[in-house]
Amino acid sequence: MLKKLGVESEDKLNDLIKQKLSVDFMGTVRMKMKKELFDKVDKGYDFDLPGKMVDQDFEVLWKEVEKNKDKQEDLKNKSEDELKSEYKKIAHRRVKLGLIMAEVTRKSEITITQEELKQIVELQANQNPQIKDKILEFYKDPENLEKIKGPILEEKALDLILSKVKLMNTEMTTDDFIKKVLPELK
Repeated sequence: MLKKLGVESEDKLNDLIKQKLSVDFMGTVRMKMKKELFDKVDKGYDFDLPGKMVDQDFEVLWKEVEKNKDKQEDLKNKSEDELKSEYKKIAHRRVKLGLIMAEVTRKSEITITQEELKQIVELQANQNPQIKDKILEFYKDPENLEKIKGPILEEKALDLILSKVKLMNTEMTTDDFIKKVLPELK
């Protein structure tokens, strides 16, 4: 079995598994930090938002809700009015946080180089070897390449913010992490 996996020893396989778990775990921890930061920013700032932006974001969200309504239990159990109210709040929050992060990006002069874009596209392609060619072809279109800039800039702005805040380390078992942290991310 080890030979089929291309691993020379059981110890090497265990090391690879630990590395993979560590990467997955750190991604989840980052999502939790981002959520907590965004919660604080959302509560800490109040300003008028462009209504058209909120409406457009709501429309995008609502199309997804309608497409997935029959597939998700939590959507089935609520009335359309309840869902619309909930998703209008989400759109409001997303626009607010997007504007704040855009301002952080602008004031901090955060940019993306062509080399960084190329690396990110290659990383995505390499993470999905079965559709690597399709991914590379998709990002040859400058319009599609432009669409990934926003999330990348947001992550760079997040890195900047996290580098300036005091973080607390909390030790916990895997079971505690699964019980306490993962449910908060849903």
